[in-house]
Amino acid sequence: NSSAASDVYKRQPLTFTQEAADFYNDWYTKQEIDTTQDYRIVGYLERKVKTHVLKVAGLMAVGDLRREITVVDLERAIHILDRIEPRMRTAILLSGANRIAPYVQKAVALLDARGGEMPIKDVVRAFYTELNKDQFKELIELLEDLGYAETRVSGGKKFLVRASKQ
Repeated sequence: NSSAASDVYKRQPLTFTQEAADFYNDWYTKQEIDTTQDYRIVGYLERKVKTHVLKVAGLMAVGDLRREITVVDLERAIHILDRIEPRMRTAILLSGANRIAPYVQKAVALLDARGGEMPIKDVVRAFYTELNKDQFKELIELLEDLGYAETRVSGGKKFLVRASKQ
């Protein structure tokens, strides 16, 4: 219906059903953000709770040609954001704010090409022209923190081992 569509696109504020307002308030108060995480992901999580859920829910309502946000809109928004959240850490890393970030996927690809395990010495050889010792240590820590790899010692040698595929 074109008249319904034109009504939706008038400059009017979106409103909430009472159930939606109660649902959001209950959900909001239950959210806990671990502030010890990387500041960039903490910033995303804070915006998710305060802004992103509301904006996505609003888009759901407008997409259904309504000016009122419902519980279903909020549930859909939360579901969408929860599905993308595990990749946010990698996306933020790869955005270029961290000098080591471009090497994370390169290291993962190298590990995968080597069957998921390789001696640390071989990993050092692969990156020695691009990373200094401290940066290399940071790369290994990032791989571990992101759940891409872990270090193991076997037979007196240290190995980088691929964790479960992300």
